[in-house]
Amino acid sequence: MGSDKERVALLGCGVLGGEIAKGLQSSKAGEAFEVVATQRTLERARKVADELGIFCTADNREATEDASVVILAVRPQAMAELLREIAPVFKPSTLCISIAAGLPLKFYEESLAPGVPVLRAHPSPMVTVRRGFIALAAGAHASEQDITKAKRLFAPLCEDTLLVPERDINLFAALFGSSSALLYLFVDAILAVDEHLSHPSFSSRQILAGMLGGAARMLMEFDESPRELCHDICTPGGMTIEGVKVWEQHNISQLVTLAMESILRRVEEMSARR
Repeated sequence: MGSDKERVALLGCGVLGGEIAKGLQSSKAGEAFEVVATQRTLERARKVADELGIFCTADNREATEDASVVILAVRPQAMAELLREIAPVFKPSTLCISIAAGLPLKFYEESLAPGVPVLRAHPSPMVTVRRGFIALAAGAHASEQDITKAKRLFAPLCEDTLLVPERDINLFAALFGSSSALLYLFVDAILAVDEHLSHPSFSSRQILAGMLGGAARMLMEFDESPRELCHDICTPGGMTIEGVKVWEQHNISQLVTLAMESILRRVEEMSARR
């Protein structure tokens, strides 16, 4: 494939990898970067090529060999095998970016040639709608130029990228990645009440989505804490305060804390296991 663009090898084009490819293809970044993706089988590779309009192969070495950036987008459990496969053709000047949760920078630096610049990136699940933030943690050999290139790559996928110390990236993953799953469960519970207790003439899902968007905007634009914003809605003797009382009686906040601690504990276990 002849091209003046920088090659970005996307090793593992699943759901998140596919979103990265789409973001690059549909933005100005696509003018500077050429995406080459991989899948485990030729059949899947052909499917990705047809769906996304990019070159996709089942050969990770082929994709890596001439790339200036390699994005590792496989599951953490498959990462060691992938690194062993591509290490012989991985050039020291090639930027390595991993979006796998848990695995520390040192794991990649020890698996590849000495001096390879490595970044860990944690995209938000909101990349599908080009919202949220992406955290970046830089390895020992990553330069300012490498970080700038990574930010340029991810810019089409999010509202902004944040450079954080590696010690904080697992916390970012738990708080701002996995927490959206808990939010969906909360919305699902409200929709279940709507389904069982009433049959409104309006779209509850659409209205709830609008409410969440409005609440998010208030969190961004007002200095009040979330608890203060909750208090503002609760009129003494009114209906909302009754629901808040039940929330507090059953200590739902503590359940959320336990869930978040469990998520963080698991990602720390993944980091330790390697």
